Amino acid sequence: MKTTMIVKTDKELKEKAREVAASFNMTLSSFINASMKQLVRDRRVEFSSGPNPSKLLLDSIAEAQEEYGSGDYKVFKSVNSLKKHLNA
Repeated sequence: MKTTMIVKTDKELKEKAREVAASFNMTLSSFINASMKQLVRDRRVEFSSGPNPSKLLLDSIAEAQEEYGSGDYKVFKSVNSLKKHLNA
């Protein structure tokens, strides 16, 4: 037996979601049904962390890992000691 569900959402969000679903050759309704089936089956919800990190972020992480690996970093015991170092 089928039923109808009414969901209030932002109009722009609905259109963007419809476009994404269409890119997977799905209607928004079929996507929502598939998501609900997965929720019931797995009893969990997974959210992605968002877009892939930028090159700048990846470069910054690599630099931080390199500094950490070489021991080229300082440890501060308080916020005040960090502020003093930054203002030096």
